[in-house]
Amino acid sequence: MTETEIRQKLETIIEIVRSTDHAYQLARYLNTGDTSEERRVAHSNSFIRNARHAFWYMAVIEACKLFQNKDNQKHNLHKLLNIIGDNRGKAFLRGKITLADIQNWRGLLNSQEISDTTAQLGNLRNRLYAHTDKVPDLFADENTLYFHDVDVLLNVAKRIMSGLKSKIDDAHLIFNELGTPGAKNILNILIEDRKRHIISAEEDLIELRRRMYGDKHPSPHNSQE
Repeated sequence: MTETEIRQKLETIIEIVRSTDHAYQLARYLNTGDTSEERRVAHSNSFIRNARHAFWYMAVIEACKLFQNKDNQKHNLHKLLNIIGDNRGKAFLRGKITLADIQNWRGLLNSQEISDTTAQLGNLRNRLYAHTDKVPDLFADENTLYFHDVDVLLNVAKRIMSGLKSKIDDAHLIFNELGTPGAKNILNILIEDRKRHIISAEEDLIELRRRMYGDKHPSPHNSQE
């Protein structure tokens, strides 16, 4: 492969890691929230339930691209390390990537924990593809990958890609949590909107009582003063 092709492969996989991480962070946040009130809103709002499933679906599909060492997965980390290893003698890699580096990164990918989690990931991917008639609740299933497991995979991917980028280009990769600004405010916006509706409903009820009974039934707010 040429230097341009290798660099393009490297940048493509970096973007896959970023998009996977972004989808995972959103799926996790929209499922767990940061407070009990956020969790209540997340589980009671059908739009949020479908959104988090879509993000989870994307995270699983994209993570499979990175970790499944299959012929149909062209952008996986195993193939990338093979390419880097086979081309260490090229001018732009010479003296930057050692055999020990490659072996260390391969060791991460081939560890028992990562191998087992990758196998579970493949099973989950197949199950997600199989559900075409409804949106399955795959967050609570005992056979489902939990968020911690995907987090472990992503940390390995980030570590490998950060190491490669640092050694090849002397550059520091940054993976922003919830890359989209304001994404973590989604549930809070819904909470505030719900509060406004409650206040509006209370005001409508007070006005209705006033019209029906005059001032005989003071508002709850005034009765507490």
